[in-house]
Amino acid sequence: MRKIAFCMISIFISASLSCSKFLDIVPDNVPDLEMAFNLRNTAERFLATCYSYLPSTDGAPIDQGSWANNVDPTFYNSLEATHSNFEASFNVTQIALGNQRTASPFGSKWTAKNVWEGIRHCNIFIDNIMAVPDMKEAEKNSWKAEVIVLRAYYHYVLFLQVGPIPIIDKNLALGEKSELLKVKRMKVDDCISFMVNSVDEAATYLNDVNTDLSTFGRITKLAALAFKAKLLVYAASPFYNGNTDYVHFKNEYAENFFNQQYDPNKWKLAVDACKEAIELANTHDVKLFKYQLNDLPPLAQLVSKETKIHLNIRGALTERFNPEILWANIQSVNHGMQFSNYVPRFYPNAFSYGNFSVSINTAEEFYTNNGVPIEEDLHWDFSNRFAVTTTSTNPTVFLIPNYKTSKLNIDREIRFYANLGFDGGTWYGQGVYDEKAPFLVMAKKGQAMFSNNPYYFNLTGYYAKKLVPFKYEIRFNGTTTPVEFPFPIIRLTDLYLLYAEALNELSGPSPEVFKYLDPIRERAGLKSVVESWAQFSIFPTKPSTQQGLREIIRKERRIELNLEGQKFWDFIRWKIADVELSKPLLHWDTSQENADYYYRVKSSYIRQFTLRDYLWPIDDDAMFTNKNLIQNPGW
Repeated sequence: MRKIAFCMISIFISASLSCSKFLDIVPDNVPDLEMAFNLRNTAERFLATCYSYLPSTDGAPIDQGSWANNVDPTFYNSLEATHSNFEASFNVTQIALGNQRTASPFGSKWTAKNVWEGIRHCNIFIDNIMAVPDMKEAEKNSWKAEVIVLRAYYHYVLFLQVGPIPIIDKNLALGEKSELLKVKRMKVDDCISFMVNSVDEAATYLNDVNTDLSTFGRITKLAALAFKAKLLVYAASPFYNGNTDYVHFKNEYAENFFNQQYDPNKWKLAVDACKEAIELANTHDVKLFKYQLNDLPPLAQLVSKETKIHLNIRGALTERFNPEILWANIQSVNHGMQFSNYVPRFYPNAFSYGNFSVSINTAEEFYTNNGVPIEEDLHWDFSNRFAVTTTSTNPTVFLIPNYKTSKLNIDREIRFYANLGFDGGTWYGQGVYDEKAPFLVMAKKGQAMFSNNPYYFNLTGYYAKKLVPFKYEIRFNGTTTPVEFPFPIIRLTDLYLLYAEALNELSGPSPEVFKYLDPIRERAGLKSVVESWAQFSIFPTKPSTQQGLREIIRKERRIELNLEGQKFWDFIRWKIADVELSKPLLHWDTSQENADYYYRVKSSYIRQFTLRDYLWPIDDDAMFTNKNLIQNPGW
């Protein structure tokens, strides 16, 4: 791989690693740099610095600037045109409105520079760790391997946004000629090869899994192989594999940045990589997460089967030290995110923003209680899904009895109720673990959950319950106890679904595909794919064809990984973003007090996603400074 140099710049920054605090050492001259690697203790602090650049998901995800967080959710009433001064401060809204720009692009990791800093620190560490005298060779190799994978991941963060990127795998010594700083973009396949080869180089030296909770979030061989599997599935997907939309996007040698010939063998590479990661997970008995009784508060141990399933779905994302999480972002403890997602005013004195709003579009994604899409179910009234109905006097544990709500909220799969809070639904946990007395969500104007705050309120009528740990407590006096949890970078369910997708793309439906789809559905309380479609779908043979199974696998990803920042990147790699992200963003008329008016479907704006939006622009300053850079098409 061609090596591109990058300048060494000094900076001091604090970071956290594995629940411990470190004073990071990033010296500004060579003697200090040598001192940083004179002892194991100072080298470990430098290791913490390398991890500290993982992009955080905490707080309002707007600050992270990724449209991945605005495929369906909205923030702070940002859709209301009457608050134009307010919405202007939120990057994701501006991108969704079609207002992306080349001058300091919204959401750009390239512009933010923090990822580049992370790459630079990783290179320093890789070049110096083997010189530490008071460490065993095996430990030095293991730490170096972690940082090699981490450096590849930082390239991946940039690659997702702008596509072909420079490969920065070596830092310049001080005093190098400035011309060498003018890096060039590499072809897509070369970028992927660099990241994949980095994992291959590192894997031999990494521990298979973390056996010590103090190292939770550190890169293991299983995490690295799962990351590699994801890379190769992306490489095989339509956007990166034979994308003729970019036939005129070429480097200075007139070579295409994007390969122009579809290569089916890339799916074989993806299958092999997924299988390798899964086999390692199986060796260490890594399984889909389910709560054990002693993990639950006493009253929660007595709940129904349905509530246990609901808790397992939420816990798979939010339970700390969850073995299903193959790699977690230790920079994200998610205090602010919990406050933004929580339903306000369960008690009169309690307050939380509750302003992270999930659209009707997302609510429609989930299956019926029969495990098939709402538009396919033989027994579910899809045409009247927005109509107002009254719940049964003896409904499921997820609905308020004898209450007016939308038919869209009735007879849905348990993942619907575990992911979303809504008017007419229950909200289990948060300090109240008696299943017969959960919090009740009554959110129409004048009701307990309705917010009169002009800025902090839920616009759409759906709350992101999944992102709030059920152990997060809110008390009568208004105080709360957030639950720290590192946000997953990749979960076992993600790996299973990637494997199922790659197998189907390579050779169509097979027992091996369903072997990894059906356990995910079983945890969600659903029957197998084949059984569900045969009994309840208007297309009973859909799972038997490659195209039909492709649709099913994609739907499973959209449901199982909902609200985890995956959907946007899936839309990109499948080349359907211009369709999916140009649909109106739908919500209820949440300012109303009467159910018939509250449940009117509204659209605040139509999102605008065109071919140019598949890749972020490189900012004007970088283009002016470095004439070797070539701008992305359309910008």
